[in-house]
Amino acid sequence: MKSGILALLVVGVVLFGLGAGTWAYFDDTESSTGNYITADILNLKVSPDNSTWYDGIDVPSNITFGKVYPGWSGSDDVYVMNEGGLPGEVYLYLNYSLDENINPESETNGGQTLADVIYVKIYYNDELVWEGYLKDWTYDDPGNMLDLGPLDGGKTGKITVEASIDYEDAGNDIQGDKLTFDVHLYLKQVQG
Repeated sequence: MKSGILALLVVGVVLFGLGAGTWAYFDDTESSTGNYITADILNLKVSPDNSTWYDGIDVPSNITFGKVYPGWSGSDDVYVMNEGGLPGEVYLYLNYSLDENINPESETNGGQTLADVIYVKIYYNDELVWEGYLKDWTYDDPGNMLDLGPLDGGKTGKITVEASIDYEDAGNDIQGDKLTFDVHLYLKQVQG
């Protein structure tokens, strides 16, 4: 009986070994290394001449008109570049202050100021985006900016400011007035 159990045990082990080979599963492993995610950039640069580019808050003053008078007109260009790869929208806001304490003549036109008579046109890529007297300018803080238009990644745009004083509009009151202004440009990513 012992030999029968032993023979049955040996036959079971042999059959188990043969069956184990028929129950095998294939497997394989592959590895991928060096994977990464990089965020694209949106970076506004400004140039007074379309060749020297500035970044940050220390952009040199470019819009200077010097001495103005009735009948005067002038224009100046500022260039913007989206150095990144993302499309954006360009916005502008401008703060100005008026110093009218230098007038050598008496006030004769009811206290008229330079802001009352200087007529401004702003173009973006040769498209008119705003015009009016400076006194009517309302885009003067980050919560209220003038939308100039789109600026795709890797592209440049041109902002042109034209200003004039009509002979009929200005009187002696503007003599010696001085306007000082800060221009702020903002590039915001376009949702897409």
